[in-house]
Amino acid sequence: NSITNLGCLLHDFFRHYGRNFNSMTNVVSVTRPNLKKEDKYWVDRSKIWALSVESPLNPDDDIGGRVFQWRAVKNVFSH
Repeated sequence: NSITNLGCLLHDFFRHYGRNFNSMTNVVSVTRPNLKKEDKYWVDRSKIWALSVESPLNPDDDIGGRVFQWRAVKNVFSH
């Protein structure tokens, strides 16, 4: 059933990004799983908590820095 499958995908998405994904060390990337911030030299010690998202159009661009209140969003996902 496609509705059940979509619900499972959404549930897994929230579980992964809310509980399993370590935004302090990892980068969200559609092309490279398990990409680390240090591999891209995107480690900013003053914003270690910030979400890093690799742009699919320009892999050198961290578009995650534009995410507002990432910690609050992650906290909501974790329930």
